[in-house]
Amino acid sequence: MKNSNSALLGGDLHNLVHRFLLLGPDDVLDSIKSINLEETSSQQNRIPILVSGSGIALGDELISFIEEFDAKVVVNDTWSGIHFYQNKLEHESGAPPLESLAKYYLLLCESSRIVPNIRRVPRVKQLIEEYNIKGVIDHILKFCDPYVADYKRFKNSLLEEDIPVLQLERDYATSLEQLKTRIGAFFEMIM
Repeated sequence: MKNSNSALLGGDLHNLVHRFLLLGPDDVLDSIKSINLEETSSQQNRIPILVSGSGIALGDELISFIEEFDAKVVVNDTWSGIHFYQNKLEHESGAPPLESLAKYYLLLCESSRIVPNIRRVPRVKQLIEEYNIKGVIDHILKFCDPYVADYKRFKNSLLEEDIPVLQLERDYATSLEQLKTRIGAFFEMIM
């Protein structure tokens, strides 16, 4: 996704990661074959976006919906996104495998559920620079208190760096069409 000309869209990657985690390699191989990877000139003009915050479930079309606004979600920094493949699992020979897994999930998979989450802002700022991000959508599921409580600090830290942030608080019952005006206004502000 670092290649801004990549034909892979964030919605396709999101669905692929979820299928891999839940359904196994056979289904993932079929899914890979069905993804359209033909580059088009419209891919080059998309606004690179980072989505952070609460997880986005399998079957939720939020990322694809965002990409309908000529944007491209190049980083899904929710706890259901990049965290599954960003860091390498270190396992010492002879160490119990469950201990290695526990260290990985408790120390390397960052989430606002692990308090205090002081590494979120520096990590997001690094991703913004690394992926040439133009705006951040902070996805917060209603009643997901760690992300609600962290929003003001998160937003202010990014605004200090002149990085536009949209807080998108919703529940899974909310129609994506209800968010259209807010998302559209956010992209108009970025352009």
